[in-house]
Amino acid sequence: MLHGGSGMFACPGCVAVFGLIVMRITRPGPVAGALSALGRRSLSGYLLQSVAWLVLLAPFTLDLGDRFGSPTATGLIIAVAVWLATVLIARLLDKRQHAGPAEIVLRRLTYGPRA
Repeated sequence: MLHGGSGMFACPGCVAVFGLIVMRITRPGPVAGALSALGRRSLSGYLLQSVAWLVLLAPFTLDLGDRFGSPTATGLIIAVAVWLATVLIARLLDKRQHAGPAEIVLRRLTYGPRA
């Protein structure tokens, strides 16, 4: 109940804190560069994470959450691994100056094939 009541007020505060931290970064390092690469490909990252969760944890697919000791610990490990994978993929795409696949499809649907 405490989380439900405070979540909607705490979230804007957390976003503001992260915004203030980011404003202080003058020269982004490798971590900030990788996170910004994922931010530029956020739709692709979101879709990749959603598909990974479906494939790895759903009861009608691999169902890895129930195969090991603790479903909570398994979910946490899988979440971190999937998130790191999306960050690394986004960073590789950024180094090659490629947009994410979902962003390419969205641009084609929005502006047409010649844009």
